[in-house]
Amino acid sequence: MPLSPDITMNAYVTLFYYFYIDFGYFGIALGSFVFGFLCMKSYKSWKRNGNVRSLVAYLILIQFIVFSVARIYTGLSTRALSLVWLFLLFRKVRIGMSEKGGRV
Repeated sequence: MPLSPDITMNAYVTLFYYFYIDFGYFGIALGSFVFGFLCMKSYKSWKRNGNVRSLVAYLILIQFIVFSVARIYTGLSTRALSLVWLFLLFRKVRIGMSEKGGRV
């Protein structure tokens, strides 16, 4: 983004920008805590379950962390929808069984 004929600056915002714009300094603290908590829960879920769903969720959040120096991807609808699609495509389906072994 050009500031003057001789000076150009980075046009990206960091992870904290949207938290600050929406809620000020409180938003930075709360948003960072919630994001960190989600990352922690995702990691623990992957270590405990070891299934594909928890691995994909963990990797998506790792991508958010790695690229957060440029911008937070949850601010972009295409990136935030990756988590929505993850939970829709990998939801648990529980099938009850009757006494004769058929589906209920």
